Amino acid sequence: MNRIFSFALILLFIGGCTRMSSHFSYVNAKNKYRDGDYQTAVLSSLDALKIRSNNKRALELFETSSREIFIVFQDYIDNELEKNEPNWDIIISKYNILIDVSEKISRCQIPSVRVVYLSLKINPKDYKTERSEVISKAAEYNYGIGLSFLASNDRELIKKSASHFKKSLSYIPGYKDSQQKYEDSRKKALKSISISPFDNKVNNDTYSGISSQISDKVETMLFNDSGFIEFINLVDRSKIEDVINEQKLSKSGLVDNQDIDVGMILGINEIVYGSLVRLDVSEVIPLKYSKEINKDVIVRYKKVTDSKGKEKKKPVYGNVKAKVSYHTIKRDASISISCKIVDVETAKIIFTKNYNVDHKHEKSWAIHKSGDQRAHDYKTKKLIKKGPQMEPSENQMVSALIDKVAKKIYTDMSKQLK
Repeated sequence: MNRIFSFALILLFIGGCTRMSSHFSYVNAKNKYRDGDYQTAVLSSLDALKIRSNNKRALELFETSSREIFIVFQDYIDNELEKNEPNWDIIISKYNILIDVSEKISRCQIPSVRVVYLSLKINPKDYKTERSEVISKAAEYNYGIGLSFLASNDRELIKKSASHFKKSLSYIPGYKDSQQKYEDSRKKALKSISISPFDNKVNNDTYSGISSQISDKVETMLFNDSGFIEFINLVDRSKIEDVINEQKLSKSGLVDNQDIDVGMILGINEIVYGSLVRLDVSEVIPLKYSKEINKDVIVRYKKVTDSKGKEKKKPVYGNVKAKVSYHTIKRDASISISCKIVDVETAKIIFTKNYNVDHKHEKSWAIHKSGDQRAHDYKTKKLIKKGPQMEPSENQMVSALIDKVAKKIYTDMSKQLK
């Protein structure tokens, strides 16, 4: 008898868990449907039915959201295809969703789900065929646009031409001669630039190599930016130096003019110049003060008897004190860089900007000197846990400045030089 009773309890427990799990999936589906996420609404309501096939609310939502997704998505696809410039990526993504949902529904053998599936008259194979046709149209569309732009002499249009051929290849790898056309348009749109080592106008031997470090860092960041380097040829500074030596050009006069002459020989379009104008690093400023803190804490418990005669422990509070020393170290640094981009053909400055960057280092900690540690507040505990902090060296401060200013220059140059 006890075994039968236990088995019945187990069945009730399993049934309750099943209902709860099905309900949670239904609630998730309902929320997603309300948000317009019909794909998740369909799949979550389907999960609810797989757990409990007689979940009526889940079945109603499944049928509603299924009809919604197939009708809404198909209408969107039809309307988008009628446009002169369809958004092929979104169309294909809609087809991917329709294929995924229709396949999962078609595999489900729950009778009520099968009824809905058959009433919708959907077929994953049909969607796959339609998607394949759309992908072909998308590849041909971008190929055609690429050809029309390739004939232009406008660099921006030629760059668009390359992008369209690349897009065509993303839809169908090896489509026609898109790869060759992409290479042709990329080569035609290629612009050569050079980053000249930045000058150092700071009269301090300690910082003699800083300016070159900044220009090298900017050059490295630009080179590693795939979106930037696609249509840019970065000419190494050493090539300019080689031409100067070969041509035995005079090193007197303005370096800019000399570089421009060499730039024209090498076919460079633009040169970036920079000058380190100011670099300051302060001394370390140590701050220290001691403080006595106090706090009411439980110091002991006493036994008391309540109104029902039951014995209990009651906390007894007392004030405890501790002496703590608080420490802070501060150090500031700042840098100023002037930059410009010069058009080699015209020798005109096409961009100029001054960069003023600060770096502040501040670290704090605390040390328990004496007294009861229970007096520490939350902030003091955190500061004590940190332990004594090392003061930053001058090199560390300068390195931080180099990173910050190089990133700012790179951000502007990546936009201006494109």
